[in-house]
Amino acid sequence: MLPIEKNNCITENKKMKIINYIPVILVLGTFIFASCKNKQVVIKNVPDDKLTASLRVEKGDTFAITLPSNPSTGYDWTLKNKDALKKIEYKSKKYVTNSSSQRFMGGGGNDRWFFQALRRGKVYLLFEYKSPSGDLDEQRYYKVEVSKNTSKK
Repeated sequence: MLPIEKNNCITENKKMKIINYIPVILVLGTFIFASCKNKQVVIKNVPDDKLTASLRVEKGDTFAITLPSNPSTGYDWTLKNKDALKKIEYKSKKYVTNSSSQRFMGGGGNDRWFFQALRRGKVYLLFEYKSPSGDLDEQRYYKVEVSKNTSKK
């Protein structure tokens, strides 16, 4: 009988070790899942037929991108690929009501996104128009080419 009890003890110890690892496995799994969910989008190239517009700016210039918007619907534009902010800097966003819709509640307008060109090169911006629940309505791609500043100061 003694060997059987000893085997049961060993089995119970193994079970306890496995149970002790379950919280660790759950925590690691959560971190892995969260890191995959928040993975940044990197855009290297966009075909011309998918571009909404191309802009050419000089290093140091401030420029704006205008996107049609209607905040009363709950939809909002977001910049999807933050990697682009290595060559340009996000400054601000301002909502401007359309003059024709100022008389009407929920008439719509434009979101104006302001950026400053920091470094020479080419970047692509991906804007997504989504509902509060996360449903994608529209995507717009912009190519921004930053050249050296040619004006003398």
